[in-house]
Amino acid sequence: MAAAKNKDILAVDFAKGKKHDLKVLRDSHVEIDDDTLLVVDLGYKGIESSHKRTDIPIKKKKNQERTQEEIDFNREVSRERIYIEHINRYLKRFRMLSSRYRNKRRKFALRVTLICGIYNLQH
Repeated sequence: MAAAKNKDILAVDFAKGKKHDLKVLRDSHVEIDDDTLLVVDLGYKGIESSHKRTDIPIKKKKNQERTQEEIDFNREVSRERIYIEHINRYLKRFRMLSSRYRNKRRKFALRVTLICGIYNLQH
């Protein structure tokens, strides 16, 4: 989780193996205030049922074009999410986050947390 405007990494969570983003969020039991606006990508499809203030891009329907309002909405969501994508890009400069991790699993969380701390100090 990152605070988009001040560019700080607030929380990091991990899952063993491949796991859907929404499943990781629900398993972490993080409480998100109802007044908080969530700006997420399509990996969190379905979060609208549990959190009402969510901006998620509108996916194109099969054999249909998106309306201009949907295109404009997706553009606004992208403008908010670009900050988080820049943070992801910075963190993936560390090779352990962009490729297969081939070390002891118990040290992975500590190392990622340290990388996030380095990022927070620099920005």
